[in-house]
Amino acid sequence: MSASAPAPLRLPSGGEVRARRFARRVARSALLRVLARRLLAAIPVMWGVTFLTFLVMNLVPGNVARSLLGATATPAQVNAFQHQLGLDKPFLTQYGNWLGKILQGNFGNSYTSHDSVTSIIGTQLPVSFELIAYGFVISLLLALPLFRGRAGLRPALVMALIGIIGIALYKGLKRTLVRERPFITHSGICLHGAPLDRYSFPSGHTLHAVAFTWQAVAHIPELGWVLVPFTSLVAASRVVLGLHYPTDVLVGAAIGGLLGQLGLALG
Repeated sequence: MSASAPAPLRLPSGGEVRARRFARRVARSALLRVLARRLLAAIPVMWGVTFLTFLVMNLVPGNVARSLLGATATPAQVNAFQHQLGLDKPFLTQYGNWLGKILQGNFGNSYTSHDSVTSIIGTQLPVSFELIAYGFVISLLLALPLFRGRAGLRPALVMALIGIIGIALYKGLKRTLVRERPFITHSGICLHGAPLDRYSFPSGHTLHAVAFTWQAVAHIPELGWVLVPFTSLVAASRVVLGLHYPTDVLVGAAIGGLLGQLGLALG
């Protein structure tokens, strides 16, 4: 029998080589190591905050059941309502039950509005995410020249310029194309966030998120692990909230990518 010919040696493609270099660079990233340590340190801090908050709420004078029922409630009604809420149990038992439900994703209901706490948080999350995003963008624009000196000043100025161009571009398209938002045109679509105006095309949030991420990851690749998922969530949220059609988001992402590439060419 003749020996079979050895399989030809397969050389990695250029894309595979770049991907491996990027993975090694990320693995050696001091930024990611610091981020991982901070996330681990946040676990006991968050537990301590919840415990102290629960303790203070129990030490504050007053009776929750009586406050909710009103001054006309009888002692029997107050006791029954306390038992219904679980407020007649020992402190550690109350905290353990509450923490167990939190870990299962059950945040309970509001005492006053009786709405689900999850739904209340959900209605406020878009605004919170926007504030976080704006703060992060401003921090990065300030950090580039501070930590990289003159080498970081030009990219920071270009990113700010691209942001201004993006605002002017998407506002101009909105006023020209006047495509009304989905919840206005289709009564079956529920609105879950406050709109900035009546018109939806294109998605300005997606445009800015993609343009910023495109440039930021090019300058600091380690940020890709945070910014790419965040940008994806921003894009998906515009449709889920009933504020934009999928095509609004796709076009916004395409324009954002072009603006990001323009920023890299200028920077």
